[in-house]
Amino acid sequence: MSQPDPLDPLLQTWHPQPSAQPDFARQVRQRLAGDRDQRAAHWWRFPAALPLAASLAIVAGTLAGTSLGDRQKDQTMADVYARSIDPIRLVDHTDHP
Repeated sequence: MSQPDPLDPLLQTWHPQPSAQPDFARQVRQRLAGDRDQRAAHWWRFPAALPLAASLAIVAGTLAGTSLGDRQKDQTMADVYARSIDPIRLVDHTDHP
């Protein structure tokens, strides 16, 4: 069996006594307001982030649309070529009744 931790009895008897701070709530509100200001200021440090993200989205959409359009064009061209070499269409059927 393992040995008991010598800190266990000490921690059981320890009772911290917090100091009374009359303006604790005001200090918390000030810190929260400061955090809000810092988060808002964070966006202003990188003013090019939003236009850069929008530009990347436009480029990605354009590339995806072009790729899809090319794929459809290739399929259409393949269908036209397959119809153009169709042996049934190559035979002249005007002589038959």
